[in-house]
Amino acid sequence: MFERTLRAALCAALPFAFVAPALAVSKVTFVSASGTDAGTCVTSAEACRTFSYAIGQTSGGGEVKALTPGNYGPFAIGKAITITGVEGAGVVQTVNADAITVSAGAADSVRIVGLSIDGYKGAAPNGVRVTSVGSLTIQRCILREFFGSGILLVPTAVTKFLIEDTVLTDLGWAGVSAMAAPANGASAANGRIDRVSVSNAKWVGVEVGWSNHVSITESSVSNSEIGISAASNSKVVLAHSFVTENKTGVVRFGATPTLESAGNNTIRDNVTNVQGAMAMVGTQ
Repeated sequence: MFERTLRAALCAALPFAFVAPALAVSKVTFVSASGTDAGTCVTSAEACRTFSYAIGQTSGGGEVKALTPGNYGPFAIGKAITITGVEGAGVVQTVNADAITVSAGAADSVRIVGLSIDGYKGAAPNGVRVTSVGSLTIQRCILREFFGSGILLVPTAVTKFLIEDTVLTDLGWAGVSAMAAPANGASAANGRIDRVSVSNAKWVGVEVGWSNHVSITESSVSNSEIGISAASNSKVVLAHSFVTENKTGVVRFGATPTLESAGNNTIRDNVTNVQGAMAMVGTQ
């Protein structure tokens, strides 16, 4: 009797003995061109192959680091995280979809650093598309050959951003497009563009829509239909920058955008340099 009872108890427990534990997420994970999408990606020897897989193994506020050059594939971000590349590391999107999408929380901070983001000869719409995040930082990146925008900001809530030391070129629409449109009409995309080069955008180098506020410093915008545009209720402050060889250098759309020049910019050699009023302000 005792043996039968013991045998029944062991059989009942047997299925649970073979349940694998859930993989733990780590604060820092790694990807490599020779990696495999398996495990936790927590050491260089166990590096994974794609950013998309490694993000799933990384805790909120953590970091995914690329160890070697390579194409690590498109990915989506839905939490606070840092993605860090090395020279030659990047994302190539070969189909009609955005290379990187960001849909994180209102308190989340996302950083994308040191990546080459390629739309494969115009196959893909946008390099980085942001629909929600608390703050976004893009540093030391190259974005090229998208039929839409290199960086498209369309959040519906207040978002702060910094784009710096970055190159955007050969875009079908815009280099940077800050087109956030919150329902209450408040400014949604507020940020800085520092030491950024935008060239060969078919429509506009930097597009600031509706009520968004953007400062542009030590940057250059060239060879586009429009260099910089500002729509109604938006504000653009330009300092220490070059806007050259565009059809129109700087333009206001609508009745109430604010355009300010710190007085130390070079806006010349455009067919039309400035269309609409641009206020000169001090450099204090």
